[in-house]
Amino acid sequence: MFCAEGEIWRGGYSDKERRGNLSIFYQDSIPDKEKSLALAKETLRCALPFVEVLPAAANYVRAALQVAGAWGLEPEVFLQEAVESMEQEE
Repeated sequence: MFCAEGEIWRGGYSDKERRGNLSIFYQDSIPDKEKSLALAKETLRCALPFVEVLPAAANYVRAALQVAGAWGLEPEVFLQEAVESMEQEE
């Protein structure tokens, strides 16, 4: 899959990501793990279908996986859960 290289979630957030991403806001500014992770999962659900055709979508996916990692979750598992939840809705 898209994250097979295992490097997509490594590194810090850019200033642009910090300003426009509520999952990061609820991680850094007003810590709320449940809200932060719910928003990160919603980001994955919205961005994943467009990763192949819209390069900016990969940045959103990377940021969402970084949020999961920052909360102590395994990014691969978080991604898989988001994918499975998308498949169940179809």
